[in-house]
Amino acid sequence: MPRSQEATIHAPFPRRPLAALASGFFVMGVASLSVVALADPMARDLDVSPGAVAHLITVFALAYAFAAPAFQVALRGYAPKRLILLGLMLIAGGSALGAAAPDYWLLLASRLAMGFGAALVGPLSSAIGGAMVGPNQRGRALAAVFAGMTLATVVGLPLASWLGLAFGWRAATLLIGLAALVSALVIWRGVRSDHDIAGPTLAVLLHTLRDRALLLAILVTLLLICAQFVTYALLGAFMAERYDAPAKLLPLALLLFGVGGVVGNAIGGWWSDRTRPPTVVLAILILVGLSFVLLAASPRVPAVGLLLCAVWAVAGLMFQAPQQKRLMLQSPAAPGLVLALNASAIYLGMSLGASLAGWSAAAFGFSALPLVSLAVILLAIMATILAERLRRGRD
Repeated sequence: MPRSQEATIHAPFPRRPLAALASGFFVMGVASLSVVALADPMARDLDVSPGAVAHLITVFALAYAFAAPAFQVALRGYAPKRLILLGLMLIAGGSALGAAAPDYWLLLASRLAMGFGAALVGPLSSAIGGAMVGPNQRGRALAAVFAGMTLATVVGLPLASWLGLAFGWRAATLLIGLAALVSALVIWRGVRSDHDIAGPTLAVLLHTLRDRALLLAILVTLLLICAQFVTYALLGAFMAERYDAPAKLLPLALLLFGVGGVVGNAIGGWWSDRTRPPTVVLAILILVGLSFVLLAASPRVPAVGLLLCAVWAVAGLMFQAPQQKRLMLQSPAAPGLVLALNASAIYLGMSLGASLAGWSAAAFGFSALPLVSLAVILLAIMATILAERLRRGRD
């Protein structure tokens, strides 16, 4: 074993640098989902429909999805830390532009810039976090970085909603930009510059896109996130119809979901360092499927619905750390690229899940949303089994 690798394995767990990288994920999470919290004041101020406001999420997601792998190739000669800082500057600039936007179209352009910035922050932060530790701690490290995203749902979105009500959506959007600047300062001071992640060439990208086992594994991410968002995107309407829960309970449901997500993310990182990641991923998908069964079949009592939101979040948010570790093990020569493709799958899954939620609610009603989510999870389970068979056949 090379001496540098041995030193990495036996080094103390780098909590502070990982926390610094998690701050970037926190900003990215709030930036991507803040429209959910600010939709009503945005629609009223700009005189557009709620559907038009929803497109702001889609534009961000698509910009991220296509830019993340493209940036890996186009900017391969630049230091990853500098690219993360550039991404946070783009989020800050996009937020400032959005806060000052006089009309809907300029706001849409600002979301595009923020999506491009997030495409630099997310994959490279995960890649650097994974490179800081040895294989026996990689699951914990990836979970520590991704914790910023889960904290965004617990703290960031409720705070954005409150700021939007108290001071207006423009002030809340501007503060997201300020948070991006603070995160850039934290990362600049807290993360060393020598965690170089070799960027992939175009040839490596094309070779990766021909790896059927790897692409099927990444498809599992898309399907899991899609299944989550089928129910999560319309959680308030689902809780009202399925559990007769009043609208005032929605913030509590979102809070419990966020807290459950933080717990699940920590468990996922711990679990993936003790068991083979493909086994962990399959077990998590089964647990998520059981959560949707319970949401569809449990008694119509609001308290039961709230409890199951937390259970569902624990199961669903366990997924990312073992999945990221699994992908890095499958493609050790290009970890940043596979994490970028995985991040693209996350945001495509969000977009697809939200669209499928609207269609499913119109066709079957809000109470049927967990059953639609369950159907997508079953596809994810089949894709996981097939991907593992292909990988074993290849190896």
